[in-house]
Amino acid sequence: MRWRRHSTRPDAAFSGRILEIEGLPDLKVEQAFELTDASAERSAAGCAVRLNKEPIVEYLRSNITLMKWMIAEGYEDKRTLARRIQAMEAWIANGTLLQPDADAEYAAVIEIDLADVKEPILACPERIKGAMVRLIFRIKPL
Repeated sequence: MRWRRHSTRPDAAFSGRILEIEGLPDLKVEQAFELTDASAERSAAGCAVRLNKEPIVEYLRSNITLMKWMIAEGYEDKRTLARRIQAMEAWIANGTLLQPDADAEYAAVIEIDLADVKEPILACPERIKGAMVRLIFRIKPL
């Protein structure tokens, strides 16, 4: 997995920056959402996860199925749902993915070998309103 960030200040590694994550092309879209959510929690201005087309198509097909069910169940604004279905089907048939610029320059590239991650990582703020996090959450060893 590679994280690219546009800052060299160690105290603001992600703050206000655009992150590009690559090296995990077959993640489910929902998993990619988790990574983009995590970037927002680090005050990044935005985040893109470079995926293959297949997981995106799978996600869109799932949404199409849901919207067709919504229409069948009588949800209002069937025309809007139908237009969304058509747009998704058109993208599945002919859509292209955004690619990073080949000559892009980055403030830093952070490479993480996921094979080296041996246990779950819990990330949270050091203090909440002056109280130690471990006291608030009562963190106990497993």
